[in-house]
Amino acid sequence: MRKKYWTILLFIIASTGFSQLDTEHYLAPLTSAVHRFIGDAGHQIIYLSTPSLTPVNYTIYDGANNIINSGTVSNGAPIAYGAAGEMNGPNTDLMIGKNQLNRPLIGRGIRVVSDAPVYCNVRIRSSNNAHAYPSKSKFVGIKFSRK
Repeated sequence: MRKKYWTILLFIIASTGFSQLDTEHYLAPLTSAVHRFIGDAGHQIIYLSTPSLTPVNYTIYDGANNIINSGTVSNGAPIAYGAAGEMNGPNTDLMIGKNQLNRPLIGRGIRVVSDAPVYCNVRIRSSNNAHAYPSKSKFVGIKFSRK
């Protein structure tokens, strides 16, 4: 019986370990709060990388399905979209204001699609802090609410 539980646990860990290497990634909209120790959201950068040695085509869409960036990424040439200041401040495709909380949003967030599996994560810097979070891949699902 114990062996069965360990096998199931190992399968779950193994399957979620590869969930960030996928051909489609979803970045839910985020918000920030100005606090005594944490400033408002500043610079936001989407990092794409891949284990593939050959170039992989990628496209970054906003929540309204408009292309905001596209190109190629490879093992030796990762991508940092937003490094030139395309996403900066509290009102971008990735960040929403407090007045948009607790209700369904249409046309917000970011989706990354690629021809071959890529890793995708976001780093957000504020005046006093920095945060990083990985995207949700199609393997995990696209439902962002807790309901």
